[in-house]
Amino acid sequence: KSPAPTAAWEVGNRKRQRYRENPGRCLFLSGIGRRNPLPFAEKSPTMCLDERGVCNAAGKTFSKGLKDGIPICLGYLSVSFTFGMMAAKGGLPLWAIQLISMTNLTSAGQFAGTTLILSGGAYLEIAVTTFVINLRYTLMGVSLSQKLEPSMPGWKRALLAFGNTDEIFAVAMQQKGLVSGRYLLGLIMLPYIGWASGTLLGPPLSAPCRPALPAR
Repeated sequence: KSPAPTAAWEVGNRKRQRYRENPGRCLFLSGIGRRNPLPFAEKSPTMCLDERGVCNAAGKTFSKGLKDGIPICLGYLSVSFTFGMMAAKGGLPLWAIQLISMTNLTSAGQFAGTTLILSGGAYLEIAVTTFVINLRYTLMGVSLSQKLEPSMPGWKRALLAFGNTDEIFAVAMQQKGLVSGRYLLGLIMLPYIGWASGTLLGPPLSAPCRPALPAR
């Protein structure tokens, strides 16, 4: 049974007050809210409040994250293919090449670190170089953490931070409203698979293109 107009208006006033106190938090409008839309809901349909005042990232589902991650995945395939080809040409075993890609997920850091490994660089030199190159992800992670749902636990934030790359960060930050953990997981999954798959395909598919080494 629909509430009286006066009661609905009081609910709307309470929602407006919550929005003024927390302009960055929004949730899905209840039936009352749809009958009496709030001004901010018209401007930002994905950001709204329910009758409990709970914050939700409306529309940020796992499937949407997968869909948004497809272009990133396709781009990572070609780059990681090149990495796998370069590392195999340098003489690294296939298991080591794959392990590097699956535990790093960083193009510039992987290329620089692997180049130093192949050239016989010192451990300290490799560590400092990769640290400086990947330092930008710390700043990206701090910025992205403010975009996530406040209710997300710290361990989940740390786990999702592993998949934070330049492209994933850019796509996530462009989303309206807050970003849910399920959306971010979907956004990371396909690019991660693409990066690992390209690395795996690089050495065997590029083998016929590599000239045979002269016999010693």
